[in-house]
Amino acid sequence: MKKVKITIHGRIIYSAHRTFEIEVPDDENVQLYDTNTVNDLADEARVAWRFSEDGLTLADEHTIDSVADADESSPANAVEKSLATLDTSDPRIARICSIFGIDPTHHDPRLGDEPPDSF
Repeated sequence: MKKVKITIHGRIIYSAHRTFEIEVPDDENVQLYDTNTVNDLADEARVAWRFSEDGLTLADEHTIDSVADADESSPANAVEKSLATLDTSDPRIARICSIFGIDPTHHDPRLGDEPPDSF
């Protein structure tokens, strides 16, 4: 059995809005305004954005930080093994490599040289 330490990097998106009024000629169809045009008008009028208190967290990317035997007791051995070719004979590791697009025959340069944190 292997332990895989994965870090997911994300961004938080908040809902925001700004409301303003403008005067337009009677014959102008405001339904045809695109969002960029309306946003430019709001910028020119210096209308402030109002943000919601709740945000949405979206995962953007991930890194595989280490791969070690589950019963590994030596951090130095764990690092040495994590830098070696991944053992895809373990179906779980093969699945993780498949899901995350990891080439198990090459060392991931994003892996650090420090021992993994305890799991």
